[in-house]
Amino acid sequence: MIKEFETMFPRCLFVAKNTNYKELTEKFKIYYPTSEEENKEDERDFNASTFSSNINATVYLVKDKISEHFGYLVILNSDKFDAGECTHEGTHICKHMEDYFGLESSSNEYRAYTTEWYANKIAEVWNLKEEKNATEEAKP
Repeated sequence: MIKEFETMFPRCLFVAKNTNYKELTEKFKIYYPTSEEENKEDERDFNASTFSSNINATVYLVKDKISEHFGYLVILNSDKFDAGECTHEGTHICKHMEDYFGLESSSNEYRAYTTEWYANKIAEVWNLKEEKNATEEAKP
């Protein structure tokens, strides 16, 4: 599942849960968020750096191949919700936005509200999936 959220910036937010390399590379052109260079890892290397069991979540810069929307993609790997991880990834996105757009990073309120918004959207997808899984498990 991949959900897209519009933001007040020229980059949207995508949050993916229970996904894989094929689904991601069919939908997106994937970039490293810090250098904005294209990620050219093959499937094996991408899976090792993204879907390893010790990685709960990760962030990439992506371009949707159909809509051509640029955005930050948060890939959630764990079924267990983690509020701290939502904030962690939200902070990364906020920092990438500041660096790319040259936003004033000395404003604590701006950074706090922006990080909170990203974290809440990430949590929304994580909890949505968790509720669905719980419902499916409850079926006889």
